[in-house]
Amino acid sequence: MMNQNRWLTITLLLMLLSAFSISFDTPITAQSDCQTTLSPWTTATSAPYNHIEGATAVANNKLYVIGGFKDSALNTSGRVDVYNPQNNVWETVANPRRALPVNLSHAQAAVDGNNIWLIGGFLGKNPGDPTDQVWRYDTVNDQWFAGTKLPAKRAGGGMALVGRELHYFGGTSFARNTSYTNHWYLNLDQLNQGWKTAANFPNARIHPAGAGVNGKLYAIGGQTRHDNNPVDLKLVHVYTPATNTWAQKASLPMSRSHFEPGTIVYNGRIIIVGGRANQSGEGNGQLKQVTEYNPTNNTWTELRQLPTKLIAPNATVINNKIIVTTGGTSWNTGQKKTYISTITCN
Repeated sequence: MMNQNRWLTITLLLMLLSAFSISFDTPITAQSDCQTTLSPWTTATSAPYNHIEGATAVANNKLYVIGGFKDSALNTSGRVDVYNPQNNVWETVANPRRALPVNLSHAQAAVDGNNIWLIGGFLGKNPGDPTDQVWRYDTVNDQWFAGTKLPAKRAGGGMALVGRELHYFGGTSFARNTSYTNHWYLNLDQLNQGWKTAANFPNARIHPAGAGVNGKLYAIGGQTRHDNNPVDLKLVHVYTPATNTWAQKASLPMSRSHFEPGTIVYNGRIIIVGGRANQSGEGNGQLKQVTEYNPTNNTWTELRQLPTKLIAPNATVINNKIIVTTGGTSWNTGQKKTYISTITCN
């Protein structure tokens, strides 16, 4: 009888453990499985200055907008403007920041702690010369420092920070209708080693957006040629540093470029804001689309559109608020309005 009771007890315990095991193994809806939504757009304080094709960065929960074209004549600036969403104030109106030492467009930014890195770009008034310059901005001490130069002069390339490595790929140079496949990286913990060569970008193009997600580098969109009959592209590629290889991913819903400063990494996904859709070399094709890429299932989803069409807007997410500002209503018409939407994922 004791043996029978013992086996009965063991059987009951095994049944309970099995039940708990099933409970724990049941998939729980993860944040990556949720659906992103944007609330209706509201208007915030306008930017104090025009920045068309400038650079976007976030440090200390503030939005930094750097350089770009400042007028319809396509003169550039090195101006730094800082927006604080907590109090809806552009801090640089009352407290100007030290300008980038050069006037620049077509350079993008990546952030490492309190430091903002800018790489390449076109110097001065359009059409300016490409540069191999690299700059680091200390946001706390308001100081600019020259970094290790690129191996060649480039503008309109893609860039992103992946782990501790800055990656720069594609873009153009003095022959502005020629694009390049070069792909270089700089280890921020080993600056003395300089830029190193990685696997070539598989499809040479100008104006691709770069984004670092989960240890991988994503290259999105872009265009062939720059000044004469540019055609935007749907191409999307991902680079895996561990294997030094590129792979093609699901294409954009439409051909698209000029959204590099409006490229956001949020919740393990990539959100692109505005830009241009020019498929045959004619017209401008500014966009109000806001589109999300989910690397987990390799899909694109359209989100709530902007209130107006914008080319090369500066955009980011801070404290679950998506902030969109500056850029242009056309390629040479700047705008200063700031739009904000609450972003949720349910």
